[in-house]
Amino acid sequence: MSRFPEEFGSRGDMPAIPLIEAVKRVALVAERGSSVRLSFGHGKVTIEAGTEGQARARETVDADFAGEETAIAFSPHYLMDGLGAALIAAVGTPDKAQGSGKTDPADQGEQAGQGQNAEKAPPVPDEARIRLQFTSPTKPALITGSTGNADEPTPDYRYLVVPLRALAGA
Repeated sequence: MSRFPEEFGSRGDMPAIPLIEAVKRVALVAERGSSVRLSFGHGKVTIEAGTEGQARARETVDADFAGEETAIAFSPHYLMDGLGAALIAAVGTPDKAQGSGKTDPADQGEQAGQGQNAEKAPPVPDEARIRLQFTSPTKPALITGSTGNADEPTPDYRYLVVPLRALAGA
């Protein structure tokens, strides 16, 4: 018996690299114990976080969305773990990643100054996508990644992440 629901009421498909980069930037202002909120609208997802003080961040990324629930909030750490794991599962090893692709800018920064022997991150295809599926803002959400190939089978790797219950104040 699977713990995963047969169907999810809401589904967002987003370009992997722009989403991950936006979440990283927004998460910088999230205080310990606070959330990063994803709000889906027509053709976009807005990622936002804030503090009780005046620090706030908001970014928008293109998204294909279908569903009834339009917002969900996560711990920034757990969300980044899920996005990273889904991307690695989709892209895999360097020989699986094809196309002009990009490498993760954060990885490039870490590798700078490590000399010429530093291993490079596998290139990420421009078409790489992240899918976030959820039934409600209080129930676990499913994160998967894909290379963007329509013929690609259902991913073997699925990341289940529990949202933070408080959507207000994010």
